[in-house]
Amino acid sequence: MFASPVLWKIREVVRNLTKENIKSSVAELNQLVGMYGNDAKIFLIHCLLEALDLSIPPQKESKWDSAGRSPRLLLLQHEITQSANSSNFVSIICQALERSGREALSNIEN
Repeated sequence: MFASPVLWKIREVVRNLTKENIKSSVAELNQLVGMYGNDAKIFLIHCLLEALDLSIPPQKESKWDSAGRSPRLLLLQHEITQSANSSNFVSIICQALERSGREALSNIEN
């Protein structure tokens, strides 16, 4: 595993992702994933899943593009598509979902 400053940085980049800064944010996230490997990719997918609010209609959310897609949703789609070519694709997705499920349960319990 890697240090929590990396986790913090990935989470912050995802939280602050907009259509205006998507290129620089994706470049930064790619660099972090390149340096820290699958653990960073799993955490990135987890953060993207966590940050999505699909209950907001596209026209009410200012961070959606003209086709009704959130930059986070576009990045999640890209990351999943990119990971689909990996031999450990199922493991990556399961770990990201498992982490999201654990955090959701702990939020409910608290």
